[in-house]
Parts: sequence; C-alpha cells; structure tokens
Amino acid sequence: MRLKKAKATLLVVGLDNSGKTTLAKTIQGFSGDAEQLQEGDILNVQPTIGFKVEKVDSPFSKGLKLNIVDMSGQQCYRELWQTYYEDVQGILFVVDAADHRRFSEAREALLGVVKHSELEKKPLLLFSNKMDLRHAGTGAQVAKEVGLNDLANHLQRAWRLQGCSAITGEGVDDGIKWLISQVKTC
Repeated sequence: MRLKKAKATLLVVGLDNSGKTTLAKTIQGFSGDAEQLQEGDILNVQPTIGFKVEKVDSPFSKGLKLNIVDMSGQQCYRELWQTYYEDVQGILFVVDAADHRRFSEAREALLGVVKHSELEKKPLLLFSNKMDLRHAGTGAQVAKEVGLNDLANHLQRAWRLQGCSAITGEGVDDGIKWLISQVKTC
C-alpha cells in the first residue's frame, strides 16, 4: 500500500514587477528543486506571462509537496487570478516595497483578493519584497500604504506581513515556514 503525500497549492499574486517570479525561484532553490541556478541567474528572471505552476518538495515540511502557482501581475491578467482561488490552500501577495508610486494600485489588487469569497478562510502572507533596496519602505509604511492596517480588522483568516528580499532570500524562509504552518494540506 502506497501512502499518498500531502500537498498544498500556494498562489503567488501581486502587481507586475513586484518580484513574484523571483520569489518563486527562490523558494524552489530552498527546496533543491530549482534547475541549477548559475551565479546571477536570479537577477535575470523573466517575468511570467499568464501563469506558471512549479511543483517542489517543501523545504520546511518533510513529505509535503508544494504547487506554486505564479500568476502574472499585469493588469490584463489579474482577472485570471480567481481561476485558482478554489484550489489553493494559501496566498502569497507580493508588494514591491521600493515602488512607492504603485502602493495604491497594490492596495486595490490586495483588496480584490482578500474580499473574494473563495479565499475567505485561506491564510495570507503579504511579502514586502525588495527590502534590500535603500529606498524601500519599512514594514509599517508598506502596511499603511497598502491598507493592511484597515484590512486587518476585517480579515477572517490568519495573515502575516513579512519583509523580504527575493534576490538575497532574506525573510523568505521565515514567511514560507509560517504559511506552511497555516495551510491545510489535501
């Protein structure tokens, strides 16, 4: 008799150029499932058009398979996000902490995600990415600008704001460990 491995699907969304694909590659690298990344490859990741699904062994939970659904953040693709809402166990929303001019746009996209009924109880990890850049906003600034403080009163789910750098990997493992601890596997 073969035991079925637990699996969880994580949906990676956010505005274009926020670092979603780089983040997905970084998570793959933690798991050892990424194609052999050469020095500098992480800096040359091509943006996802449409979506991409990566299957990896969880680096933080033995026996757990992760499906990482990396969705394009361009305006014309955001309607596709909801195609995956029913089948995900956790949401990663990525904000570019260094792109202050797009915080209000990120707020609107985040609001659309958290208000969707199919995601009502699913844990949300908000990655404040690019914290390694000198002009990146602090976690408190990002939370305020994307309206997380206001949303927190209405969220009926586990959530966390995690500063990170998808390039260096700093903060990514802490966020993913938290999210994995919150998801219900199938």
